[in-house]
Amino acid sequence: MRSYEKAILFAVTSSVSLTFLRGHVGLLSGRGWRTGVSAAPTTPGQLQTFAAQEQASAFPVPMEREISLGADLKALVTMYRTLRDFRPTVTNVGTPKAGLIGGLAATAARVPVRIYAARATHETAQGNKGRLLQATERLAMACAHRVVCVSPSLRERVHELGLAPAHKTVVLGAGSPNGVREPPPPTPLPQLCTVSALA
Repeated sequence: MRSYEKAILFAVTSSVSLTFLRGHVGLLSGRGWRTGVSAAPTTPGQLQTFAAQEQASAFPVPMEREISLGADLKALVTMYRTLRDFRPTVTNVGTPKAGLIGGLAATAARVPVRIYAARATHETAQGNKGRLLQATERLAMACAHRVVCVSPSLRERVHELGLAPAHKTVVLGAGSPNGVREPPPPTPLPQLCTVSALA
């Protein structure tokens, strides 16, 4: 894989949620990946500061937590243009609005590998709003090639609600909202000096 092909863009709705990505982005940056982070800045400079700490590019995309057709359409166009300019080979989107906007934009931009990070499900909202939120979450997961759930219980709930099929979902290790550490390499066995009995 050529270096420019190792490019990943992470997207969350608000820069407050960047804490989910702390260390994760920087690890990939240190391993030769071209990394980018996208979010709606909650406070001035928050996104840029995080990106600088993680050696990543910052892409502010204004997004509102609540449903707003005009604002959501504008965010979708901005996200699509961001992806076309940055040209990632992988997207990792999470949190409800960024999951939907980022998923749709990544599909339209034909990003080769699309990941949805599932950290919770919309079960607190009731009635029509609850059904609409579940429908948007189902659509966001449908845009992804793989849905990474933060725990086995969440993965089971995703299946129960019919948000994504079992073959598409995965839990890393025992579960974690920010990846899992790689296991250490196996300890090599000490070399044994043997003398052949036939010598």
